[in-house]
Amino acid sequence: MKKFILICLSFFMFSTSFTVYADEEYKENSWRYENGEPIASQDEISYARSSVNAWSKQDGVTYNSLGDPIPNEMDLAASLGVARNVLREALSRLKMIGMIESRPRRGMVLREPSLLGGMTRIIDPRILSESSLFDILDFRIALEIGICSDIFRNLTDDDLKDLQAIVEAGEMMGNNEYSSISEYTFHSKLYEITGNRTISEFQSIIRPVMEFVKSKFKDLLAPINDEIKEKGDLVTHHDLLRLLEKKDADGFRKALEKHFMVYKILLGKMNR
Repeated sequence: MKKFILICLSFFMFSTSFTVYADEEYKENSWRYENGEPIASQDEISYARSSVNAWSKQDGVTYNSLGDPIPNEMDLAASLGVARNVLREALSRLKMIGMIESRPRRGMVLREPSLLGGMTRIIDPRILSESSLFDILDFRIALEIGICSDIFRNLTDDDLKDLQAIVEAGEMMGNNEYSSISEYTFHSKLYEITGNRTISEFQSIIRPVMEFVKSKFKDLLAPINDEIKEKGDLVTHHDLLRLLEKKDADGFRKALEKHFMVYKILLGKMNR
């Protein structure tokens, strides 16, 4: 278990100023070590990483752009005045965060990193506190309600056909409880309609969190859903689709708030 935790830490905390190694044998054989001694300080690595980011700046003018190849390792290390092993560490970290990538016959090139790429590596609901889980849940609700105007601004007949197909294929298990794929597909389509790639990416990143929350708190969510149904406030995907078809933006927003009411009540019960 200890080794597993150390390995997880080294994976999730790659961008911090330290690295955890599972055992001494690995240390001896690592390219970062020579005869058991570190061959690069963290300050040197940080310097190299920041320098690589600006490798083609001359007299304050930036000449590099997305897709441009990075000079070969030997030339770049010499120009930066750092050892090649230090440069490899810097390039490795930049590659991990998506700022560079390897391409056949071109070597490493600059690329636009994903704005939320780092979140993908750290959002594991099993290691998040309840407070963090609830923060993400609350943020997701606020975000989806907030994009209602963008949805109606960009909504097309083809989008409505796609949503109709999703609703018809969806599996509802009762009281506004949908299968994981049905829930994800419907709401992902709403995010997609906005035309904002970052919003769509966020939906895919937090999917494990939403599924984890529904599973962990299912005994609390079930009676809340029953209560909502008894009051006649249950809003399904089919109901939301009908409002989209009617182009009723205000009605859709209010219905979406009711659709998420089960989670808002849960957050209230958890003193959020």
